Amino acid sequence: LDLWGYTVLTRSFGIVPEARELKTSGPYHFVRHPVYLGQFISQAGVWLFFAQTNALWIGLSVVFVAMQLYRSKLEDRVLAEAFGEPYREWQQRTFWFV
Repeated sequence: LDLWGYTVLTRSFGIVPEARELKTSGPYHFVRHPVYLGQFISQAGVWLFFAQTNALWIGLSVVFVAMQLYRSKLEDRVLAEAFGEPYREWQQRTFWFV
């Protein structure tokens, strides 16, 4: 899912949230942040595979999820400011994560 999201993003991908182009096709037709959702699913798979329950692993996972949730909210804000009503309409048609 995250690879599909990256493929659709192409040149719109960036480290810092920017509004280059509003992507609404591919996985973005269904989910606003498919890259992050794919990463969460992958991380859960790794967690289950290794069945790690030590405090360090749990702490790192919580920090990772919190950072991605925060970044997704930043991206939402940047895109809403840049694209206005078209973005808000797309926001209402898609799920935030699932």
